[in-house]
Amino acid sequence: MDGRLKDAESARLKDVVIGKDGTTCGLVNAKNSYGAYAGYEPFIATKLSTGKFFIVDIGEASGQVCRDRGL
Repeated sequence: MDGRLKDAESARLKDVVIGKDGTTCGLVNAKNSYGAYAGYEPFIATKLSTGKFFIVDIGEASGQVCRDRGL
């Protein structure tokens, strides 16, 4: 995960789908600045050569990109 999340260690993922090109889509829920979970939001990520995932975007726009790609 990357710096887009206030507390990346708290991230909970669900409905994760990995496309043939490595594009990864799903829903993420993580703690906010107040220490409370903020609610699930769509995300799109890509797998780096290191094997780690980098979140490209979080929010409804990323959900639309995933839907357009059939993920």
